Amino acid sequence: MLPLWPNWWDDWQLYHKVTFDGENKLIICNPGESQIDVKIDIYSNWKEWVLLRDNAKFTEAIRNVGGDPITEILSLGATFFLMNGWRIKPAEESYDLYINGNLYVNEGGSPFVDTIGDYNVKIFSTVSNLIDTVNLGQSAAEEVWNSQLEGLYTAKQIMRLMAAALAGKISGAEGTNVKIRDLNDTTDRIDANVDGYGNRLSVTLNEE
Repeated sequence: MLPLWPNWWDDWQLYHKVTFDGENKLIICNPGESQIDVKIDIYSNWKEWVLLRDNAKFTEAIRNVGGDPITEILSLGATFFLMNGWRIKPAEESYDLYINGNLYVNEGGSPFVDTIGDYNVKIFSTVSNLIDTVNLGQSAAEEVWNSQLEGLYTAKQIMRLMAAALAGKISGAEGTNVKIRDLNDTTDRIDANVDGYGNRLSVTLNEE
């Protein structure tokens, strides 16, 4: 294990994938950890680490932007910036290190520093979406479906009528009274009187 850990049992109990070295401004990947998520393993875990002992005395390591709504269903994706000289140092071993998330350095440059030993570390960065879809929740979704789109008909009612017209059972097509069932075949959704050419003369709708 890293030499920092035996000195601080509460660090060990956090079960983080990285170790924070405030004195040297290093975020050190722990041995055997090849998958690092920027939001969880660095940003969130750094906030936990700051609360331990007197770690708040060290300069801020990372900040984030994003999460702000762009529209009712879209928000700006999270992007993270290392600050104040903090950098990520891979574990002292040869391996492939995968970093997931939008990670940059406030003052520019690489977020990573070399290992102390002569190891071969390949770093692969996977960026996330800059725009995320937001879950509207039940109340917002209901508001959309209950909005009036045409006359007094709501989006939900129009969808029911369209579904019946496109896929419901039809009876009376050979005569002058045509009925179209709902998809569950429980009620007449559309009841239309037509002339000999099939032109609709009157229509009764059951949208409920």
